[in-house]
Parts: sequence; structure tokens; C-alpha cells
Amino acid sequence: ADEFLNPAGTFSLINTSSVNVGGTIVQHDDATDLYPWLQKQFGYAGSKAGAYAYFLTLPAGQQEVFLRQLYFAVLNTSGLGFNPSSSLDPEEIYAQSLDLNGTYVLGQDAIANLFPANMSSSATPADTGDITLTGNSGIQTLFGGNIETLTPGGQTTVGVEGAQPLSTAGVVTQGSGDIDMYAQQSVELGESRVVTTFGGNIIIWSALGNIDAGRGSKTTIVFPPTQRLYDNYGDISLSPSVPTSGAGIATLAPIAGVPPGNINLVAPVGTVNAGSAGIRVSGNFNVAAAHVENGANIQVQGTTTSSVVVSTPNIGGLTSAGNAAGAAAAAAANAAPKSQAAQQPSIWIVEILGYGGPGEAIPPSEAVPEDHSKKKKKPPPANLKVSIPSAARSASESSGLRSTAG
Repeated sequence: ADEFLNPAGTFSLINTSSVNVGGTIVQHDDATDLYPWLQKQFGYAGSKAGAYAYFLTLPAGQQEVFLRQLYFAVLNTSGLGFNPSSSLDPEEIYAQSLDLNGTYVLGQDAIANLFPANMSSSATPADTGDITLTGNSGIQTLFGGNIETLTPGGQTTVGVEGAQPLSTAGVVTQGSGDIDMYAQQSVELGESRVVTTFGGNIIIWSALGNIDAGRGSKTTIVFPPTQRLYDNYGDISLSPSVPTSGAGIATLAPIAGVPPGNINLVAPVGTVNAGSAGIRVSGNFNVAAAHVENGANIQVQGTTTSSVVVSTPNIGGLTSAGNAAGAAAAAAANAAPKSQAAQQPSIWIVEILGYGGPGEAIPPSEAVPEDHSKKKKKPPPANLKVSIPSAARSASESSGLRSTAG
């Protein structure tokens, strides 16, 4: 703390509430400024130069509250400073004023000051142990408040694979609140989640390991508790309850008016893996790591800064290929009915009006006229007997007609 809070320290934050960068005066973040914190929390009325001396007189528990806040603010500054952008972010500007952009020096120095025996993987850690959350266990704040986890000599496991937890699992801030996590080794989520549901930022720093967003379900619903609101007249109302879904790492802003949350993931020698659960960011996203995997499963509504090139699918190529395939499928679908109609056999419908038997009369309206031109004459029967009168016999004989008399 002396190095960051003492006005004579190497990275003193006491007199850096504003810095001059290229002729531009930019106010520093109050999260790392001791002077306004003492004024707000303890009503400190002294000078800024005497703020550190007053701070040393506070009980150890009160000092630790600000030191943890300072610690994660410095880690956040170092992670942002590793990927400097063109914006005048106070944290980046502070690192720029110290000429520390593109390095992890600021964060590593903070870790060395807080955990001096835990900086090397070969050294025997003074602070050992892991944080492991299994099953449906979790850490949650229901109506606002921050969550901080420190694992200086081990790893942080928020969930395991193979068993989908309930919505109560994971590290979640219901309502406004930040989530700050540090581990010497890896931070792994399994099938669980690290989520701020109603505004709030997330900082995760893995000194010697990886950051894995896990393989949790994207359809798990997290229902926040209903909050009671009281006005000046004692009337009670219920705040809107907006459920959230999914696993992985996310800062959510479910309704209008909720400030977007930023995510800063730092793994100087490891890999940041979005996994199948994914990373969802309602604000800006910064990642500083040796490798980044599953970048296609990262959704950012703000700006993204990264120390490595995140390989994502060619969405334009996929769209063009999809359009071409869709057009071919539509053409084939239109041609199919015509081809089937051409190959379909003809169907004849025959109606029988009658069989022409004796005693069965056919109404004149239903009678079918006969075609006499095609009607064949039946030959006379062989035993037909014709009688010719004697008066006409001579005439018939003269005409050549022969007959057989009965």
C-alpha cells in the first residue's frame, strides 16, 4: 500500500486525481484516489497531503476495504493499459502517464506488494488454497453490492462439467454491483456463470493460468428477487423483475436506463477461452492474454480491445453461401411440382348408364344417339326361310335371287 498510497511512492495515487497527457487534463478514477474516499466514508477534512497519514490510523479492517478496492483498480488499469486505445479512459491515461502501456508492470507490482511470496510458480506460496463452488452453490448479492474473490496461491473453480447447476449457482450480482476476481492459477467456470445482472463491471486476472468461460447452458433462467421500494410517504411498490438467462461470463443491462457493464480479462501467460457458454458484454470488452479461443462466441455491444487477433468466422462469406444455397433450393422446389405433373399417369372416369337388358327402358334425355355409319349389318341366320309369292317368283328368278322354299 505504501508504494501506491504514499505521496513519495513509485506509483503514488494520492496526487494523481488528474494527469496531463498531451496538454489534456483528465480526472483520474476516484476508485484509486484515497482522498475522496476518506472524505466520503469518514468525513475527513484535512489536506490531501495528510490523507495517507490519516489512513494509517484507521483500523486494519477499514484499511483492507479500500486496499482491496485499490488492488483491483490497479489490476484493471494494468489490463487496459496493455491494450492502449485512442479513447481517454482514465485508467489507460494513468498507465500512459507512467509510460507503462503495453506491459503488465503496474499489475504485477500490485500483486507483488500484496502477495510477495506468490508471484513465482516455483516459490512455495505463503497463501495456499483454492476456491471451489460445486453443485448449486454460489456467491450472490441480492440488492446491490460488489463481490471480490482472492486466491493468491491457487485456482478458482466456479463450476464443474458434467452436471448442469440450478440458477442459484455461480457468482452473480442481482442488482448493481461489480465482480472482481484474482487467482494465481486458472479461473474456470465449468457449467456455471459469473454474471452482473443489473449493471456492473467484471475484472478477472489469472496470474499464471487460464480463464475459461465454460460450457454451461445458454437457456438457464436466472430470476432475480423482487425488490420492495418505499417512497417518502411510506407507499410500497415492487421493482420490475427482469429474468436473465445463460451461463459463462456476462455483464447484462436488461432494461433501458441500466448502465452498460465492462469486462476486463487478463491472463498474461495463459489463454482466455470463451467456451460454448460464451462471453456477453453490454459495454466495452478488453482481453489481454497470450491466446484467445472461441472468439466467435464473444458478443460485445461496445468496443473491443485485444492483445491478440481474435479469429472469427467470415460472416459475409457464410451469408453469401447461404443465399446461393437458398436460391438453388427454391429453384429445385419450384421445378419439382412441374416434373412430377409431367410424369403423373392419366386418370379416366367412366360412368355406366345402363346395360341395355330387356325391360330396361332408357329415358330419351339419357339416350346416346347411335352412329349408323359404323354399325355393322348382321348376316341372316343360316336357317332363315323366306317365302316368295308365286306372282313375284318369276321376277325374282330373273333378277338372280335364289331361295329355298319351306
